[in-house]
Amino acid sequence: MSSSTTSLTPPPDPLPSQLLHYLPGHKALICSTCHYAIQPTAISRHLKDIHQIHRARRRPFMSYVSTLDLAPPEQVIDLQTKLKIFPVPGLPVVEGLMCRYEGCEHLCASTKRMRSHWLAVHGVAARGDLDWNAVRLQTFFRGNLLKYFSDGLACNVGTKAIVDNRVADEMIYEYDAIIHEDIIPSRTTPPTLDTSDAGLLKHFTTNTASTISTNPTTRLLWETTIPLLAQTNVFLRHGILSCSALHLAHLHPSSPINAHLTLLASHHQDIAMPLFRQTMTSVTPSNCDAVLAFAHLLIIISFASETQSQTHNKNQNDQLMLVSPAAPPMPITTINGNSNAHEGDSILPPWLYLLRSGCSILCDIWDYLELGPISTLAGQWDIPVQVPDGTPPPLLAHLLSLIPSSPLQNTIMTSTQNTWTEHEITTYINSARSLDLAFRYRAILGTEFTTWDALRVWPISISEEYLNLLARRHEGALVLLGFYCVLLKMVEIRWYFEGRAQRLLRTVLARLDKSEDAEKWRRALCWAIKEVGIDESAAIKDTE
Repeated sequence: MSSSTTSLTPPPDPLPSQLLHYLPGHKALICSTCHYAIQPTAISRHLKDIHQIHRARRRPFMSYVSTLDLAPPEQVIDLQTKLKIFPVPGLPVVEGLMCRYEGCEHLCASTKRMRSHWLAVHGVAARGDLDWNAVRLQTFFRGNLLKYFSDGLACNVGTKAIVDNRVADEMIYEYDAIIHEDIIPSRTTPPTLDTSDAGLLKHFTTNTASTISTNPTTRLLWETTIPLLAQTNVFLRHGILSCSALHLAHLHPSSPINAHLTLLASHHQDIAMPLFRQTMTSVTPSNCDAVLAFAHLLIIISFASETQSQTHNKNQNDQLMLVSPAAPPMPITTINGNSNAHEGDSILPPWLYLLRSGCSILCDIWDYLELGPISTLAGQWDIPVQVPDGTPPPLLAHLLSLIPSSPLQNTIMTSTQNTWTEHEITTYINSARSLDLAFRYRAILGTEFTTWDALRVWPISISEEYLNLLARRHEGALVLLGFYCVLLKMVEIRWYFEGRAQRLLRTVLARLDKSEDAEKWRRALCWAIKEVGIDESAAIKDTE
């Protein structure tokens, strides 16, 4: 009996310091069983879900962790850049590749991803081993925090692997775009592309879908679930075809077929929009999933179309992104009669109107969306997490110091400047606080900060009063938009966002150059100019 009883007794938990290996130099905690670092906010969940250590049994582990100085993932990666330790104890070493393009040194774990990198970033097809080196790789984190580092040395394939193949395979999933080999252009011969509806749909499911997803779940939605929805929703089908054509145009900027692809994208969008507007006048549980999926596509199409337009007309100045000429908003009516028919003309571009108004107008069918097949996309429209608001940090203090006649005013202001009205000052302060919270929200998310976060955290929270100031080209509103470009720069890895931060900031600077205090505003934006990567010595001309 005692032998039987003993066999049913679970093995004792390991000592906290044995399971959780602390690296003081990196301020990181490595799971000695899983061979990767754990985020400070995910330790309890990791112990419960991965190691089945429940409730009171977790207390010794959490007590041990509370004594450690742990850094967020982004800081851990920065510390490794400074320390340059390789290999880091406790992390697996895998074979990988390093890009040989001058100044690049991009790291990935497969030739397919390296070929995709060359095409997307350097604009040409890679030439096998000529364009990359085989190197040793490690990463602290997995999933969308995955970021490889290397010592630049080749793997010694004759040595025993630090971790088995199963664990190595789990590390290799990356969220970067995978370009299907069928559409990788040659360096010497122009590609032949299938631009039929079937060809565009195939390209979307095999290539574009991975470039607009933010994690494995949304990738599966774009590859399978949403194309299935498109079979019974014509507007969604044409939205998919438009997005696919724009993606192909981005991949082939110098090809003779580029202009045709751009026109084809416009053609499909022209078919989709009237059908979408008609559907929006009667949003029901049966069509709300297709409506939300198309709304996502419309945002991507809007930015991608503008990027293509900029590519073909280098002198065309960007609009101010958050405002456009006043026009009636897209009419929306839900199954319960919730409608925007009472609203007047809007200065918001359609994509921003959908982001700001969509959730409130569609609130009576939101439960269907959150329980439906694309609930993950619905979750991306949630209001961002709140961050603590306390003593003004340096960015907010700087923004408030720019207010004319403000007691916080710093030395870069002049006594001859124009003053703002009380209403303008109040609007500016509220918008500056919202922008500061957006930067702090980004700091919390670190590398999890996505395109959708960049579009939500500030554009959704700013007031109509601020947007009206921006439409009037008010200096304060333009300055805040200039700082917002720093957040946009952080998500420019997406093809439909490429170059947007620089173009928008150049437009802001061009408009500020028309003010009496142009030099003052340039000095106020010097940090944003540096972060976005604009050459301050270059003259920026307004081409209006």
